[in-house]
Amino acid sequence: MAAVYRVWDTHAETWRAAKVMLPAFARRKRLRARFEREAHTMARLHHPNLVRVVDVGTIGHGPVVPFMIMELLPGGTLLDWVRQHGKLPPRKAVAAVMQICEGVRVAHEAGVVHRDIKPHNVLVTADGQCKLADFGIARSHDGDLTRTGSTMGTLGYMPPEQRKDAKSVDVRADIYSLGATLWYLLADETVIDLFLCEDDPSRLEGIPRPLRSVIQSAVAYDRSGRQPDIDTLVGDLQYADAQLPPDPPSPGLQEALAPTPESTDAHFPELEGLLAEPTGPASHSSEGHWQSPESSPSRSLPYFMPGQASQQRHNISPMPTPLLGDDLPDYIDRQALSDEGRLHPLPDLPPVDDPTPDSELPPPPPPPLPTAVLGAAVLMGVVTTLIGVWLVMAAQGLSAARADALAAREGLYAELHGLGDVVEELTVRGVPRTDLEGPYFAYLDTEQEPQRAIAAEQVARTLQRAADDVERTDERVDRVAAARVRFQRAVEDWQGHTSGMPGGLLHTLGFGAAELPR
Repeated sequence: MAAVYRVWDTHAETWRAAKVMLPAFARRKRLRARFEREAHTMARLHHPNLVRVVDVGTIGHGPVVPFMIMELLPGGTLLDWVRQHGKLPPRKAVAAVMQICEGVRVAHEAGVVHRDIKPHNVLVTADGQCKLADFGIARSHDGDLTRTGSTMGTLGYMPPEQRKDAKSVDVRADIYSLGATLWYLLADETVIDLFLCEDDPSRLEGIPRPLRSVIQSAVAYDRSGRQPDIDTLVGDLQYADAQLPPDPPSPGLQEALAPTPESTDAHFPELEGLLAEPTGPASHSSEGHWQSPESSPSRSLPYFMPGQASQQRHNISPMPTPLLGDDLPDYIDRQALSDEGRLHPLPDLPPVDDPTPDSELPPPPPPPLPTAVLGAAVLMGVVTTLIGVWLVMAAQGLSAARADALAAREGLYAELHGLGDVVEELTVRGVPRTDLEGPYFAYLDTEQEPQRAIAAEQVARTLQRAADDVERTDERVDRVAAARVRFQRAVEDWQGHTSGMPGGLLHTLGFGAAELPR
């Protein structure tokens, strides 16, 4: 949904990180609103253990693409450290998690729940300081874009209640994520259902004994059994740390990742058209690294430091004439360009060397029209009218079928909303949890159509099959199955209209098109 680039701050004369939403996703209002909320959330949170946002803004038009400018931390993440060096020594792991806790405390005091704390989102500075990043799915007290019953987060690091309804979580969801993060740093294994350690203590084997009770409390299935706040978790970690023996020698946290070599190829296909022509001392490379002023010609985002007057921003040059035909990027409005005469420019005609002024030339007489031509014209008009009526009727049928299919699809989505309790009940009756959660989470994680509709059908089939296996009659499962049948029939009707003539022709031309399974 977004990409991060290294950019040169021309005012502060230092390197920054620019997180830019990709134009293909910026057209979707909900995704753009979530990105902008992340930017504003991070911008108002200030702490040494949180990645600092120095500015937010937008670039381009049609769509307007938001971006945020952050401090540059090229040293890697805690995940990179573990992948490169293996398990973190216990006291070093505790120190890293307590640093994260300090940043999380500031977020909680501001009414923000991160909801996606994990080693992947903890960046390490050159002096080994940990900084929490990526507030893309954070929940704020002043508003939340999360739908009731939806699942958001990373499966191994989110608590059970977040799987059922991410909208209703509180600060104890971050407590769970911090406990899971500490477990991963100490175990270097994939995190799966840590809340089961209440009934299966073997999951904590290999964890130093003073830390087992801390982690077990943090990842309790019922959030009432967890530490109630960050201060309590930090106190438990400090008490456990005092009982740990000294760590063996190990690399520093700043040795998370070796520096990435820079590329000299200057091309950004994903941001084509958004970058201004030469206006500043920064340029870009194919791997998202912006070159120094001496290394290559300059192109830059229209970035300015906070507090500067609007007239001191970079002047944005007009975009160069776009490529013609199929080489246009998907986010370029072909119709608008065609209306402006830029897709098909008229050739320059050579001047005519004629000394006679136009005013002195007699008007030419109109040529006579033969009777056969008049008859052909009348016949052509009749045929054209009939074809027009035929196409209009076909278009109406195709449009109605498309609307029915989309309505049936939304009906299926509505029935699948908030199925956590149904999944839990079927699991209790003997259905393997992975058989149900796999398709369900795949559906929740899929946003593109028609893949999302296909995943929804798979969830409906899985639920029906699971209910049949345990001989359980469930009204909710029956409603899901009925919604799936309605959707299938509506799609088949739409497919019938898009085949043959003239529906197939209209569909090929883009009329009545819909992101539905074919």
